[in-house]
Amino acid sequence: MFEGRGVNARRFPRVRPAHRACAARWQRARLAVCLALLLALPASWAWASEVPPQYQAVLFLKALAYDQNLKARAPKTVNVVVLHRPGAPDSEAASTALIAAMIAAGKQSGVGGTPLQVTALPFTNAAALESSLVSLGAHALFLCPGLTDAVPAITAVARRRGVLSGGGSEAYARAGVSIGLGLKDQKAVLFVNLAASRAEGAKLDSSLLRVAQVIN
Repeated sequence: MFEGRGVNARRFPRVRPAHRACAARWQRARLAVCLALLLALPASWAWASEVPPQYQAVLFLKALAYDQNLKARAPKTVNVVVLHRPGAPDSEAASTALIAAMIAAGKQSGVGGTPLQVTALPFTNAAALESSLVSLGAHALFLCPGLTDAVPAITAVARRRGVLSGGGSEAYARAGVSIGLGLKDQKAVLFVNLAASRAEGAKLDSSLLRVAQVIN
């Protein structure tokens, strides 16, 4: 069947649900291949103690695109907050590098095709964090180094507000952050805390879980 009325109307075949489902599966497969390639360890990382911030940023944004609930929560713009410890040089430096990398990656394809907005935020306490997440309309947050002691407070807020959390270490994921990025045997590893992600309102696609180390 064709849609369109009038002499000058262009006619396009109607996209059937089965075709849309096929296109969605194809898109997820492409993302899975892309993520697997990103997880391949460059030679320059051989002596690194953690995944470099620029790769953390790209991997986290790719992982976000596998949240099947994200489109409903963020139909127009995906708002990501990068959380750092104020006064801690390593944490502040990581925030600067992560934000620059996320902005650069977002200019190419956003998050699964949805435009990206990134905001730096210092962590002071849970109440201030919750107020900021609400005012910013945050959909995801990424923890910089130096926030290990604050993970329970941060994730409690993330769960109340339906904000998907991520961070640049396995330890973060094991402490309750939904997505962690780390190195294991000189390979980049994506860690998924499945219970945490569900508590934060995410529904992560099985194709992401197949290339991740799942923490139940």
